[in-house]
Amino acid sequence: MKFLIILLLVIGTVPVYAQLDVTTVPEIENLQECMQSEIRGGKGWVPFSIKMFYDTTKDHVMSVEHQGDTNPKIQQSDNVMIFQSDGEDTYQLSTQLNYDTSQKRAIYFEYWSEGNAMHTEIINYNDNTFCRTFLITTTEPPIIPTAEELLGQSAYRALTEMPLIKDAINQNTNALNGALVFLTLAVIMTLLVGFTQAIVYVMRKKTQKKQIRLFDEAIKNSNKATSNSMVVIEKVEKKGDELLEKMKDIMGRRIDEMTNSTNMVMLDLTKIVETIKEENPDLKIQVPKVPERLKVEDIEKLNDDDKKKLARSLRGMKDSVSVKKLRMISELFKKKEEKKKEIDENLQSKDYEELIKIYNNMMQIEERKDEEEKLMMDVYYELKRREEKRDEE
Repeated sequence: MKFLIILLLVIGTVPVYAQLDVTTVPEIENLQECMQSEIRGGKGWVPFSIKMFYDTTKDHVMSVEHQGDTNPKIQQSDNVMIFQSDGEDTYQLSTQLNYDTSQKRAIYFEYWSEGNAMHTEIINYNDNTFCRTFLITTTEPPIIPTAEELLGQSAYRALTEMPLIKDAINQNTNALNGALVFLTLAVIMTLLVGFTQAIVYVMRKKTQKKQIRLFDEAIKNSNKATSNSMVVIEKVEKKGDELLEKMKDIMGRRIDEMTNSTNMVMLDLTKIVETIKEENPDLKIQVPKVPERLKVEDIEKLNDDDKKKLARSLRGMKDSVSVKKLRMISELFKKKEEKKKEIDENLQSKDYEELIKIYNNMMQIEERKDEEEKLMMDVYYELKRREEKRDEE
């Protein structure tokens, strides 16, 4: 009798799991305002995460604001953004994508609650921008009593009711036998129901895994195609840069040769004029006024191109002022290289999240200074370098 009661309680606790829900939103034309969504209750049990897959774009933003002391994580690249939370809190998550042209596109959302994939959403739209805001409330999942706790309670109840059961057996054996037969049938039916639930759970689990596997394969194929396109573009850019550098080198050598020749001619003309003046003191030679020379201390104010032009014009000159100017230009470029090396080492020492935060802060500045623009590009190239290294691994 006690064994049958315990078996009923255990089988009654067999859970029935829901199949992974997939939602497809019809195509949206011309998004005028941000889409608003709210997630809470059983959909927001920790650990909670949202994964967002989209067509490749460098203009993407994911930001979060929250009330509590949790430490949510955000990861984002040119085609994937991920939000993760392991604590109870309320978040306002904002996402935005921007493209150069309007066309039909699809965005895939995966929602994970309590570490399990709960829902997949596909949004189709026809526009050059996409914006969506989530209000998310995350909570700890409810505590379900373990089988051991249920067995303990049922055993205690059975022990307390044993005297009554014994009296009932002594008073009416036939009634007890009928009850046992009925109870046996109930146990068999419960076993059949539990077995059916187990089969349904296994079949749904297989279907869910198959859907997730097909979805992952589609994402991998999309990423592979995007990577191949980026490789071709980078090769073309590299060839173009090499050709441009070669042309710059050739032009630089030609300019240097012309500058040296011009400087030598000017020296020869100066000597000729001085000789004529010595031989003919009464001869009046009108020499155009020499333009005011650039002071050494003003060289630092010139941009890099003007510094290079000035250096070319001074090559071949032997006077102390020209030599001093050339030395100063060389030192300025050397200091600039050392500063760039220091910035690169500093960026390499930061983790991925810090670099993303710096880049997003720079993107929000409407009018950036030259130093800020350069820092933003340095951060971008460092992030790109890390992604390429991660893909190679």
